[in-house]
Amino acid sequence: MATYCTRFITVWLAVSILVCCCGQAMTLDLQSDGGEFASAGDPWRFFRGVGPAGNPADAWTQTGFDDSLWETGTAGFGFGDDDDATVLDDMQGHYATVYIRKEFAVASVDLTAALELTIDYDDGFIAYLNGKEVARRCMP
Repeated sequence: MATYCTRFITVWLAVSILVCCCGQAMTLDLQSDGGEFASAGDPWRFFRGVGPAGNPADAWTQTGFDDSLWETGTAGFGFGDDDDATVLDDMQGHYATVYIRKEFAVASVDLTAALELTIDYDDGFIAYLNGKEVARRCMP
Protein backbone atom coordinates (compact mmCIF):
# COMPACT_ATOMS: atom_id res chain seq x y z
CA MET A 1 0.00 0.00 0.00
CA ALA A 2 1.43 3.39 -1.00
CA THR A 3 1.73 6.23 1.50
CA TYR A 4 0.91 9.68 0.14
CA CYS A 5 1.73 13.11 1.48
CA THR A 6 -0.88 15.55 0.19
CA ARG A 7 0.70 18.78 1.39
CA PHE A 8 1.99 21.18 -1.22
CA ILE A 9 5.76 21.37 -0.86
CA THR A 10 8.41 23.42 -2.59
CA VAL A 11 11.63 21.66 -3.49
CA TRP A 12 14.96 23.22 -4.47
CA LEU A 13 17.48 21.47 -6.67
CA ALA A 14 20.90 23.12 -6.50
CA VAL A 15 23.81 21.97 -8.64
CA SER A 16 27.44 23.04 -8.59
CA ILE A 17 29.22 22.34 -11.87
CA LEU A 18 33.00 22.20 -12.06
CA VAL A 19 34.85 22.39 -15.34
CA CYS A 20 37.78 20.01 -15.01
CA CYS A 21 38.40 16.46 -16.09
CA CYS A 22 35.61 13.83 -16.44
CA GLY A 23 33.44 13.42 -19.48
CA GLN A 24 30.37 11.22 -19.42
CA ALA A 25 26.64 11.42 -18.88
CA MET A 26 24.91 9.58 -16.08
CA THR A 27 21.53 8.71 -14.65
CA LEU A 28 21.13 8.32 -10.93
CA ASP A 29 18.05 6.54 -9.55
CA LEU A 30 17.11 8.29 -6.34
CA GLN A 31 13.48 7.19 -6.71
CA SER A 32 10.83 8.40 -9.36
CA ASP A 33 7.49 7.34 -10.73
CA GLY A 34 6.57 9.36 -13.78
CA GLY A 35 6.39 13.14 -14.00
CA GLU A 36 9.23 15.56 -14.65
CA PHE A 37 9.91 18.34 -12.17
CA ALA A 38 12.65 20.03 -14.22
CA SER A 39 13.12 19.55 -17.95
CA ALA A 40 15.75 20.41 -20.53
CA GLY A 41 15.19 23.99 -21.61
CA ASP A 42 13.69 25.14 -18.29
CA PRO A 43 14.88 28.44 -16.81
CA TRP A 44 17.28 28.17 -13.85
CA ARG A 45 18.92 30.72 -11.57
CA PHE A 46 22.70 30.71 -11.89
CA PHE A 47 25.78 32.35 -10.39
CA ARG A 48 29.12 32.59 -12.15
CA GLY A 49 31.72 31.24 -9.71
CA VAL A 50 33.89 34.36 -9.55
CA GLY A 51 33.50 34.32 -5.75
CA PRO A 52 31.51 32.55 -3.05
CA ALA A 53 27.91 31.78 -4.07
CA GLY A 54 26.63 32.63 -0.59
CA ASN A 55 27.59 33.52 2.95
CA PRO A 56 28.41 31.06 4.37
CA ALA A 57 29.72 29.47 1.18
CA ASP A 58 27.19 26.60 1.19
CA ALA A 59 24.16 28.79 1.97
CA TRP A 60 23.14 28.65 -1.71
CA THR A 61 22.21 24.96 -1.34
CA GLN A 62 19.51 25.69 1.24
CA THR A 63 15.79 26.14 0.51
CA GLY A 64 15.57 29.61 2.08
CA PHE A 65 18.49 31.11 0.13
CA ASP A 66 17.65 34.36 -1.71
CA ASP A 67 18.87 33.92 -5.28
CA SER A 68 16.89 36.89 -6.63
CA LEU A 69 20.12 38.70 -7.60
CA TRP A 70 21.38 35.71 -9.58
CA GLU A 71 21.05 35.60 -13.36
CA THR A 72 18.42 33.45 -15.08
CA GLY A 73 19.34 31.14 -17.94
CA THR A 74 18.04 28.16 -19.85
CA ALA A 75 19.49 24.72 -19.01
CA GLY A 76 22.30 23.55 -20.19
CA PHE A 77 25.13 25.72 -19.05
CA GLY A 78 28.67 25.76 -20.38
CA PHE A 79 31.04 27.05 -23.00
CA GLY A 80 32.99 26.04 -26.04
CA ASP A 81 31.21 22.90 -27.23
CA ASP A 82 28.17 24.25 -29.12
CA ASP A 83 25.60 22.30 -27.09
CA ASP A 84 24.74 24.87 -24.40
CA ALA A 85 21.58 26.95 -24.16
CA THR A 86 23.23 29.37 -21.71
CA VAL A 87 26.75 30.04 -22.95
CA LEU A 88 29.21 31.21 -20.30
CA ASP A 89 31.72 32.71 -22.71
CA ASP A 90 33.59 34.44 -19.87
CA MET A 91 34.16 31.20 -17.92
CA GLN A 92 37.30 29.79 -19.51
CA GLY A 93 40.34 31.09 -17.65
CA HIS A 94 38.25 33.12 -15.16
CA TYR A 95 36.25 30.70 -13.00
CA ALA A 96 35.85 26.94 -12.78
CA THR A 97 32.40 26.64 -11.20
CA VAL A 98 28.87 27.75 -12.03
CA TYR A 99 26.17 27.39 -9.39
CA ILE A 100 22.63 26.70 -10.62
CA ARG A 101 19.32 26.45 -8.74
CA LYS A 102 15.83 25.33 -9.69
CA GLU A 103 12.67 25.52 -7.60
CA PHE A 104 9.84 23.12 -8.31
CA ALA A 105 6.66 22.24 -6.47
CA VAL A 106 5.31 18.82 -5.62
CA ALA A 107 1.59 18.66 -4.84
CA SER A 108 1.59 15.11 -3.49
CA VAL A 109 4.33 12.63 -2.81
CA ASP A 110 4.14 8.85 -2.86
CA LEU A 111 6.71 8.07 -0.16
CA THR A 112 7.34 4.63 -1.68
CA ALA A 113 7.97 5.92 -5.23
CA ALA A 114 11.35 6.57 -6.82
CA LEU A 115 12.88 9.88 -7.92
CA GLU A 116 15.30 9.76 -10.84
CA LEU A 117 17.93 12.45 -11.29
CA THR A 118 19.47 12.64 -14.76
CA ILE A 119 22.32 15.08 -15.39
CA ASP A 120 24.20 15.43 -18.66
CA TYR A 121 27.58 16.92 -17.77
CA ASP A 122 31.00 17.39 -19.30
CA ASP A 123 33.27 17.57 -16.30
CA GLY A 124 31.81 17.19 -12.81
CA PHE A 125 28.95 18.21 -10.52
CA ILE A 126 27.51 18.05 -7.03
CA ALA A 127 23.70 17.98 -6.77
CA TYR A 128 21.76 19.00 -3.66
CA LEU A 129 18.06 18.50 -3.01
CA ASN A 130 16.63 20.77 -0.29
CA GLY A 131 20.12 21.36 1.10
CA LYS A 132 21.23 17.73 1.18
CA GLU A 133 23.84 16.35 -1.21
CA VAL A 134 22.22 13.63 -3.35
CA ALA A 135 24.80 13.04 -6.09
CA ARG A 136 28.43 13.79 -6.94
CA ARG A 137 30.55 12.90 -9.93
CA CYS A 138 34.19 13.80 -10.68
CA MET A 139 34.39 16.27 -7.79
CA PRO A 140 36.76 16.30 -4.81
